[in-house]
Amino acid sequence: MKEHARWHHAALYVGKGVICEASRIGVQRDMLSKYVGSHHLRFRRNPDLTIEERYELALHALASQGVSYNFREIFRLWKAARFGFGNSTKANVQMLGNQYPKQATICSQLYADCHVSVTKTVIGTWMAAKQPRLV
Repeated sequence: MKEHARWHHAALYVGKGVICEASRIGVQRDMLSKYVGSHHLRFRRNPDLTIEERYELALHALASQGVSYNFREIFRLWKAARFGFGNSTKANVQMLGNQYPKQATICSQLYADCHVSVTKTVIGTWMAAKQPRLV
């Protein structure tokens, strides 16, 4: 569905109104209320995660606090969207992985890294099987 394909920011809800997000100043905790009323919010989750996996996801996000923001990745994504993503062969993926430091992230990568660390699967594998529930 096309409405699921676009977003401007991603964060992980860790509980009690607190989110963990990667912003221009790096990965940090903030209050969800910061976005309520001034932004369109959409919440997505993998309904197959156990309660323990959800806690692990939150803990992994919180452990990422202090990681720098990866401005080069934003530029690479903009360039790819503007001029085409090209051939995503294994060699290209490996080259891109080595091009940028692991000490930096962007908001959607923070979520993807947390999800992979807990489930050992890439996000798209569960999304392709069924549509996530909008909460």
